[in-house]
Amino acid sequence: MGNYIGKTLSARLSLWVVAFVTMMFIVVMWVVLWFAKQTVKDETTQKAQATLESAVLQIDNILHTVETAASNMLWNVEHHLDDPGQMQTYCRRLLETNSTIKSCAIAFEPDYYPEVGRFYMASCLREGDSIIRKELGVGKLYTEQDWYVMPMLEKKAGWAEPTTESRQGGQPIISYSIPFFDRSRRQQRPVGVLSVDISLDWLSRTIQNTRPFPNTYCALLSHRGLYIIHPDSAMLLPGSVMRQLEEQHNEDAFRLAKAMLAGESGSMAVNINGQDSYVFFKPFKHAGWSVEIVCPENEIFSSYHRLIRLAVVLTVIGLLVLLAFCFLYISRLLMPLVKLNGSALRMTEGHYDEPIAATNRQDEVGQMQRAFAEMQRSLASHLNEIEVRKKNLDNQSIALRSAYEHVQEADHAKNAFLESATDQMAHPLDAINHIVANVREQHEHLEHAEIVSLTELMAAHTKTVTRLLDGMIAVSAGSKAADTPQL
Repeated sequence: MGNYIGKTLSARLSLWVVAFVTMMFIVVMWVVLWFAKQTVKDETTQKAQATLESAVLQIDNILHTVETAASNMLWNVEHHLDDPGQMQTYCRRLLETNSTIKSCAIAFEPDYYPEVGRFYMASCLREGDSIIRKELGVGKLYTEQDWYVMPMLEKKAGWAEPTTESRQGGQPIISYSIPFFDRSRRQQRPVGVLSVDISLDWLSRTIQNTRPFPNTYCALLSHRGLYIIHPDSAMLLPGSVMRQLEEQHNEDAFRLAKAMLAGESGSMAVNINGQDSYVFFKPFKHAGWSVEIVCPENEIFSSYHRLIRLAVVLTVIGLLVLLAFCFLYISRLLMPLVKLNGSALRMTEGHYDEPIAATNRQDEVGQMQRAFAEMQRSLASHLNEIEVRKKNLDNQSIALRSAYEHVQEADHAKNAFLESATDQMAHPLDAINHIVANVREQHEHLEHAEIVSLTELMAAHTKTVTRLLDGMIAVSAGSKAADTPQL
């Protein structure tokens, strides 16, 4: 029973310690994990933004290089409009001096060179390490394609969006087109378009390689609100962004698209297809497009979630170790109390003289153990004194019982003597009373000799009564002395 009590107390103390430590640890861990989450979020945001900045800067530099190359070649085109044969040379030279350019075309308005036909376009295409001459726009006249129509109408250079035809026919490309003018004729409208093309696949790989995390994806949105690059091919259809906003009624997506179309940069928390995500977006400086990196929230906080799982595992292991340590340590500390409890139980059974083990501990348990041992010794001493006094009282009781018996015998003897003396006193007293009565009645007729005789007789009887009274007094004094026992 002592061991059970000790173990129960040890378990309760251990559980209380572990519960308190757990509560404090939960509070501390909550604060630490909250700051860790903010740190992870900040680091992830910085990483994603840095990756986005690097990708935008890399692509912007390449696009700027393409634009610069096209602009430099434009001077040669405008100054040699009288020689259509040179246009093919300029196209080839552009591809030779810039490996990023996939193809090049110099297209003129209809009937500009009537001697070579109604439509004239010089073009070159890169296939592997070779540059070949190839007519672009097969199946559809170049005068009907965006890369030619838009610069002619707007009279300014710009990046054309990939069309459905370009995606379906061979390798998709994106064109940068510059309208050129016939300076000799001083015309206000352009006479043709110089267009250089880059591979959409190359641009897509470049953007997708900028993913900061494995499960993120990148998308490229044009200034017209069309996705040029997106992992979901359904999103590449014309008007897909607006259709998505209309179908989903997603205010976050609407704000995101509005910000990207406005050329803003930053980040935004958006729910995409039921998944909470962070979107980082930034516009290109030269093309007017906007690129976005979509990072699922669970991907961003994956390291944080791993940290939580690791913290939970380590916490559980640590608390179990702490519980075991507390139980063993407290059990060791309470072992003297268990022994004292056993000693107390044995004392209740009458083993008062059983010694208690000595201790060198100076704490409260050691002090209590020494005090209990001192109490046990003091109790044993008092019990010995009580036993001695009990024996003395028993002896005195025996002596008192013997004295009482003697007193009873003396009382019986006294009573017998008094009865005998009383009986003996009756006759003298009666005689004295009779003599006194006769003297009263006949004192006038009594002679002197009779009076002397009666007087002597009465004195004899009085002497007898006196002797009996002295005996009674002596017996009474002796009985009083016998009633006072010597202890």
